[in-house]
Amino acid sequence: MERQKGRKMRINIALFDKDTVYANRLLKIFQIHYAKQITLKVFSDEETFASELKAQFFDIAIIDQEFIDLRSSVPDRTVVALFVKDNLVEMVEQIPSIGKYQKVENIYKRIVGIYADNSAGVKLRGAAAGVSTILFTSAQGGAGTSSLAAGYAIYLAGQGQKVFYLNLETFGTANCFFRGDGNGSFSDVIYALKSKNVNLAMKLQSLIKRDDSGVEFVDECRNAFDMVELKDSEIPELLEGITTAQGYDVIVIDYSGTLTNRQQTLLKDYVDSVVYVSDGSPIGNSKFLKFCEAVRVIEKRENTNILSKMGLIYNRYSSKTSKQLDKVPIILLGGINRIEGIAGRDLVYELSKHEMMPNIS
Repeated sequence: MERQKGRKMRINIALFDKDTVYANRLLKIFQIHYAKQITLKVFSDEETFASELKAQFFDIAIIDQEFIDLRSSVPDRTVVALFVKDNLVEMVEQIPSIGKYQKVENIYKRIVGIYADNSAGVKLRGAAAGVSTILFTSAQGGAGTSSLAAGYAIYLAGQGQKVFYLNLETFGTANCFFRGDGNGSFSDVIYALKSKNVNLAMKLQSLIKRDDSGVEFVDECRNAFDMVELKDSEIPELLEGITTAQGYDVIVIDYSGTLTNRQQTLLKDYVDSVVYVSDGSPIGNSKFLKFCEAVRVIEKRENTNILSKMGLIYNRYSSKTSKQLDKVPIILLGGINRIEGIAGRDLVYELSKHEMMPNIS
């Protein structure tokens, strides 16, 4: 994946609202929190609003619903949206709407989402040239790969890193680990990938949520079958869109399987390091060794190096049923004993504190 700096820009917004107290309060909050992303000008006089729309270039014009007729003053080059009182309304007379009385963060995301749907050729932010991608994977079910990936993402966020957690599994469980404000899901990301009229990076910015831990993510698909619609050929564009959307330091990818085409592509071309997770059981050890044998074949066929960037973690290790292999073809990063009595968010937070986490970096 080629990672280049994109052209940075702000979205220029013209807001018309007779409620000057509300409009100016919104303006101040945007200036404090979103000055790098948005330039906002507020208007309460119809003639001045219409005149400025002609004289200046605005990316989007937001009009209070009561003055919907002012849409006729908006040039064709400018996206139109309406401010409405009902936060659940998404369209009014075929015009996208924004609920006025909700968290400013949600208003911002909705604005970006509307603009993204109408600006396929525009880049909002530059891609982070130094972004690191790490894949957590396994050929063994039940080894706790997803929990470990989420725990590592939390660990990195605690170290001050800007982290995105990406679960590519059909039955992904991002919402079991992370929570955040906002609307939309990964189903919307997949739709954006397939649409020629949507700016993916900007759409992602409108969908990305931030967990209390600092980890950023997108809600899992509304319907698991939507994930089946994600094509392997769309993965490079997805990763590029994520790096462009927010300028991350690290993308933690959670995807296991039996060397599917998607897994092979990630291993070969799109990740900097790989964490293989095994529970050390006889079945787990057997699958791990067979996985490595298959990777060696891929290396020879594709003239590439994969094993050299892989590390092994024993997770959910049991003194009764697990055994550490004497020789392994990749670096041993460490092990974590089975943690009983907790699951979900509690488990991944506990894993994030484990002394082995720095070994992964």
